[in-house]
Amino acid sequence: MPGIAAWLPESALAGARTAEPVIACLREWSDHWSAEPLTPHSTRWRKSPPNSRLRGEFDSTSSSAGFAVQLRKKRRLALASALLGRAVEERDVRTGQDRCVIDHLVQAALGDLALRLKTALPALPDWQTPLAEGGGSYLIEFGPGDAPLLRIEAAPGVLAGIARAAAGKPRERSRPHPPHRVLESTQLRLAAMIGTSRFPLAEFEALAVGDVLTLDTPLSAPAAACLNGQRRGEAALSLVPRDDGFLIQIERPASQW
Repeated sequence: MPGIAAWLPESALAGARTAEPVIACLREWSDHWSAEPLTPHSTRWRKSPPNSRLRGEFDSTSSSAGFAVQLRKKRRLALASALLGRAVEERDVRTGQDRCVIDHLVQAALGDLALRLKTALPALPDWQTPLAEGGGSYLIEFGPGDAPLLRIEAAPGVLAGIARAAAGKPRERSRPHPPHRVLESTQLRLAAMIGTSRFPLAEFEALAVGDVLTLDTPLSAPAAACLNGQRRGEAALSLVPRDDGFLIQIERPASQW
Protein backbone atom coordinates (compact mmCIF):
# COMPACT_ATOMS: atom_id res chain seq x y z
CA MET A 1 0.00 0.00 0.00
CA PRO A 2 2.79 2.58 0.65
CA GLY A 3 3.81 2.28 -3.01
CA ILE A 4 0.29 3.21 -4.14
CA ALA A 5 0.53 6.66 -2.61
CA ALA A 6 4.29 7.22 -2.82
CA TRP A 7 3.86 9.80 -5.58
CA LEU A 8 1.58 11.98 -3.43
CA PRO A 9 2.96 14.39 -0.83
CA GLU A 10 1.77 14.17 2.76
CA SER A 11 -0.28 17.36 2.32
CA ALA A 12 -2.24 15.82 -0.56
CA LEU A 13 -3.07 12.70 1.44
CA ALA A 14 -4.04 14.39 4.70
CA GLY A 15 -5.57 17.58 3.29
CA ALA A 16 -9.11 18.86 3.53
CA ARG A 17 -9.93 17.71 -0.01
CA THR A 18 -9.52 14.04 0.87
CA ALA A 19 -11.48 14.54 4.10
CA GLU A 20 -14.51 16.12 2.42
CA PRO A 21 -16.17 12.89 1.17
CA VAL A 22 -15.93 11.26 4.61
CA ILE A 23 -17.22 14.34 6.47
CA ALA A 24 -20.10 14.77 4.02
CA CYS A 25 -21.00 11.09 4.31
CA LEU A 26 -21.05 11.19 8.10
CA ARG A 27 -23.16 14.35 8.14
CA GLU A 28 -25.73 12.65 5.92
CA TRP A 29 -25.67 9.58 8.15
CA SER A 30 -26.02 11.78 11.25
CA ASP A 31 -29.11 13.48 9.77
CA HIS A 32 -30.81 10.08 9.42
CA TRP A 33 -29.62 8.36 12.58
CA SER A 34 -28.50 10.77 15.25
CA ALA A 35 -30.68 13.17 17.22
CA GLU A 36 -27.46 14.84 18.39
CA PRO A 37 -25.16 15.72 15.47
CA LEU A 38 -21.66 14.24 15.45
CA THR A 39 -19.31 16.93 14.17
CA PRO A 40 -15.73 16.40 12.95
CA HIS A 41 -13.01 17.52 15.35
CA SER A 42 -10.89 18.48 12.34
CA THR A 43 -11.46 18.95 8.63
CA ARG A 44 -8.16 17.23 7.87
CA TRP A 45 -6.79 13.74 8.37
CA ARG A 46 -4.06 13.19 10.92
CA LYS A 47 -1.53 10.40 10.70
CA SER A 48 -2.04 7.58 13.16
CA PRO A 49 0.99 7.51 15.48
CA PRO A 50 2.74 4.11 15.54
CA ASN A 51 2.00 1.96 18.58
CA SER A 52 -0.14 4.68 20.14
CA ARG A 53 -1.98 3.80 23.32
CA LEU A 54 -5.05 5.43 21.77
CA ARG A 55 -5.28 2.53 19.33
CA GLY A 56 -6.37 0.37 22.25
CA GLU A 57 -9.13 2.79 23.23
CA PHE A 58 -11.21 2.14 20.11
CA ASP A 59 -12.97 -0.94 18.75
CA SER A 60 -13.32 -1.55 15.02
CA THR A 61 -17.04 -2.14 15.12
CA SER A 62 -17.40 -2.19 11.35
CA SER A 63 -14.66 -2.30 8.75
CA SER A 64 -14.01 -2.79 5.07
CA ALA A 65 -10.84 -3.29 3.10
CA GLY A 66 -8.91 -0.03 3.40
CA PHE A 67 -10.91 1.72 6.13
CA ALA A 68 -12.63 1.11 9.46
CA VAL A 69 -15.38 2.72 11.56
CA GLN A 70 -14.25 2.70 15.17
CA LEU A 71 -16.14 3.41 18.40
CA ARG A 72 -14.40 4.40 21.62
CA LYS A 73 -14.54 1.58 24.12
CA LYS A 74 -17.14 1.84 26.91
CA ARG A 75 -18.92 4.63 24.99
CA ARG A 76 -21.70 2.57 23.41
CA LEU A 77 -24.20 4.20 25.76
CA ALA A 78 -22.92 7.65 24.76
CA LEU A 79 -23.53 6.83 21.10
CA ALA A 80 -26.91 5.35 21.96
CA SER A 81 -27.76 8.58 23.76
CA ALA A 82 -26.86 10.57 20.63
CA LEU A 83 -28.95 8.24 18.46
CA LEU A 84 -32.00 8.27 20.78
CA GLY A 85 -31.82 11.92 21.75
CA ARG A 86 -31.89 11.19 25.48
CA ALA A 87 -29.27 10.33 28.06
CA VAL A 88 -28.89 6.57 28.51
CA GLU A 89 -27.08 5.63 31.73
CA GLU A 90 -25.91 2.27 33.01
CA ARG A 91 -28.79 2.24 35.48
CA ASP A 92 -31.22 2.43 32.56
CA VAL A 93 -29.91 -0.88 31.19
CA ARG A 94 -31.52 -3.19 33.70
CA THR A 95 -31.88 -6.45 31.80
CA GLY A 96 -29.97 -8.42 29.20
CA GLN A 97 -32.71 -7.59 26.75
CA ASP A 98 -32.11 -3.88 27.31
CA ARG A 99 -28.45 -4.36 26.52
CA CYS A 100 -29.27 -6.37 23.40
CA VAL A 101 -31.49 -3.53 22.17
CA ILE A 102 -28.72 -0.97 22.74
CA ASP A 103 -26.11 -3.20 21.07
CA HIS A 104 -28.37 -3.84 18.09
CA LEU A 105 -29.08 -0.12 17.64
CA VAL A 106 -25.40 0.84 17.81
CA GLN A 107 -24.27 -1.98 15.53
CA ALA A 108 -26.97 -1.26 12.95
CA ALA A 109 -26.12 2.45 12.90
CA LEU A 110 -22.37 1.88 12.51
CA GLY A 111 -22.91 -0.82 9.92
CA ASP A 112 -25.01 1.60 7.89
CA LEU A 113 -22.28 4.24 8.22
CA ALA A 114 -19.66 1.78 6.96
CA LEU A 115 -21.86 0.89 3.99
CA ARG A 116 -22.36 4.57 3.14
CA LEU A 117 -18.61 5.16 3.29
CA LYS A 118 -17.89 2.19 1.05
CA THR A 119 -20.40 3.55 -1.47
CA ALA A 120 -19.17 7.14 -1.28
CA LEU A 121 -15.45 6.44 -1.51
CA PRO A 122 -13.83 5.35 -4.80
CA ALA A 123 -13.68 1.61 -5.40
CA LEU A 124 -10.02 0.71 -5.66
CA PRO A 125 -8.40 -2.68 -6.28
CA ASP A 126 -5.73 -1.85 -3.67
CA TRP A 127 -8.42 -1.81 -0.97
CA GLN A 128 -7.88 -5.56 -0.70
CA THR A 129 -4.85 -4.71 1.44
CA PRO A 130 -5.98 -4.38 5.09
CA LEU A 131 -5.09 -1.51 7.36
CA ALA A 132 -1.47 -1.60 8.50
CA GLU A 133 -0.76 -2.55 12.09
CA GLY A 134 1.12 -0.07 14.28
CA GLY A 135 0.55 3.09 12.27
CA GLY A 136 0.73 4.01 8.59
CA SER A 137 -2.96 4.98 8.42
CA TYR A 138 -4.90 8.25 8.79
CA LEU A 139 -7.66 9.28 11.20
CA ILE A 140 -10.61 11.66 11.47
CA GLU A 141 -12.47 11.85 14.79
CA PHE A 142 -16.11 12.78 15.37
CA GLY A 143 -18.24 13.37 18.41
CA PRO A 144 -20.71 15.55 20.21
CA GLY A 145 -18.78 18.35 21.88
CA ASP A 146 -15.06 17.97 22.47
CA ALA A 147 -14.94 14.26 23.27
CA PRO A 148 -14.07 11.96 20.32
CA LEU A 149 -16.72 9.28 20.14
CA LEU A 150 -16.24 7.86 16.66
CA ARG A 151 -13.29 7.85 14.32
CA ILE A 152 -12.73 6.79 10.75
CA GLU A 153 -9.37 5.16 10.01
CA ALA A 154 -8.27 4.91 6.40
CA ALA A 155 -5.27 3.45 4.59
CA PRO A 156 -3.06 5.69 2.40
CA GLY A 157 -4.32 3.94 -0.75
CA VAL A 158 -7.89 5.03 0.00
CA LEU A 159 -6.84 8.67 0.41
CA ALA A 160 -4.76 8.45 -2.77
CA GLY A 161 -7.88 7.27 -4.60
CA ILE A 162 -9.88 10.21 -3.24
CA ALA A 163 -7.14 12.64 -4.27
CA ARG A 164 -6.99 11.17 -7.77
CA ALA A 165 -10.78 11.36 -8.12
CA ALA A 166 -10.79 14.99 -6.93
CA ALA A 167 -8.03 15.93 -9.37
CA GLY A 168 -10.18 14.94 -12.36
CA LYS A 169 -8.99 14.00 -15.80
CA PRO A 170 -5.82 15.59 -17.20
CA ARG A 171 -6.41 18.33 -19.74
CA GLU A 172 -5.93 17.44 -23.36
CA ARG A 173 -2.98 19.05 -25.06
CA SER A 174 -2.43 19.61 -28.75
CA ARG A 175 -0.08 17.15 -30.36
CA PRO A 176 3.40 18.57 -31.02
CA HIS A 177 4.55 19.07 -34.55
CA PRO A 178 6.74 16.32 -35.99
CA PRO A 179 10.40 16.90 -35.12
CA HIS A 180 11.48 17.41 -38.72
CA ARG A 181 9.25 20.51 -39.04
CA VAL A 182 10.92 22.10 -36.05
CA LEU A 183 14.37 21.25 -37.35
CA GLU A 184 13.59 22.72 -40.75
CA SER A 185 13.00 26.17 -39.26
CA THR A 186 15.97 26.14 -36.84
CA GLN A 187 19.15 27.92 -37.93
CA LEU A 188 22.51 26.81 -36.54
CA ARG A 189 25.96 28.35 -36.83
CA LEU A 190 28.68 25.69 -37.08
CA ALA A 191 32.32 26.54 -36.44
CA ALA A 192 35.51 24.57 -35.97
CA MET A 193 37.78 25.36 -33.03
CA ILE A 194 41.31 24.65 -34.25
CA GLY A 195 43.09 25.23 -30.93
CA THR A 196 43.92 27.65 -28.16
CA SER A 197 46.95 29.48 -26.84
CA ARG A 198 47.46 30.38 -23.18
CA PHE A 199 49.74 33.10 -21.79
CA PRO A 200 49.81 35.54 -18.86
CA LEU A 201 47.76 38.71 -18.98
CA ALA A 202 50.94 40.78 -18.86
CA GLU A 203 52.14 39.19 -22.11
CA PHE A 204 48.72 39.84 -23.72
CA GLU A 205 49.11 43.55 -23.14
CA ALA A 206 52.53 43.39 -24.78
CA LEU A 207 51.34 41.72 -28.01
CA ALA A 208 52.31 43.59 -31.14
CA VAL A 209 51.69 43.32 -34.86
CA GLY A 210 53.73 40.47 -36.33
CA ASP A 211 53.91 38.33 -33.17
CA VAL A 212 53.27 34.61 -33.76
CA LEU A 213 51.16 32.53 -31.32
CA THR A 214 51.54 28.79 -30.92
CA LEU A 215 48.33 26.75 -30.64
CA ASP A 216 48.07 23.72 -28.37
CA THR A 217 46.67 21.53 -31.17
CA PRO A 218 48.62 20.11 -34.14
CA LEU A 219 47.32 21.11 -37.55
CA SER A 220 46.54 17.49 -38.41
CA ALA A 221 44.48 16.88 -35.22
CA PRO A 222 40.66 16.84 -35.39
CA ALA A 223 38.98 20.07 -34.37
CA ALA A 224 36.18 20.60 -31.86
CA ALA A 225 32.72 21.48 -33.18
CA CYS A 226 31.01 24.64 -31.91
CA LEU A 227 27.26 25.16 -32.33
CA ASN A 228 26.08 28.76 -31.98
CA GLY A 229 29.27 29.61 -30.14
CA GLN A 230 29.14 26.71 -27.67
CA ARG A 231 31.68 23.88 -27.74
CA ARG A 232 29.74 20.64 -28.23
CA GLY A 233 31.68 17.86 -29.98
CA GLU A 234 35.34 17.02 -29.39
CA ALA A 235 37.26 15.77 -32.44
CA ALA A 236 34.08 16.03 -34.49
CA LEU A 237 35.54 18.02 -37.38
CA SER A 238 38.72 18.26 -39.45
CA LEU A 239 40.04 20.99 -41.69
CA VAL A 240 40.65 20.26 -45.37
CA PRO A 241 42.95 22.82 -47.08
CA ARG A 242 41.94 24.25 -50.42
CA ASP A 243 43.53 26.80 -52.70
CA ASP A 244 41.26 29.62 -51.54
CA GLY A 245 40.88 28.55 -47.89
CA PHE A 246 39.73 25.61 -45.74
CA LEU A 247 36.75 23.27 -45.78
CA ILE A 248 35.18 21.60 -42.72
CA GLN A 249 34.91 17.83 -42.89
CA ILE A 250 32.53 15.95 -40.52
CA GLU A 251 34.35 13.18 -38.62
CA ARG A 252 31.50 11.98 -36.32
CA PRO A 253 27.67 12.00 -36.72
CA ALA A 254 26.01 15.10 -35.26
CA SER A 255 23.90 12.83 -32.96
CA GLN A 256 27.15 11.95 -31.12
CA TRP A 257 28.18 15.54 -30.40
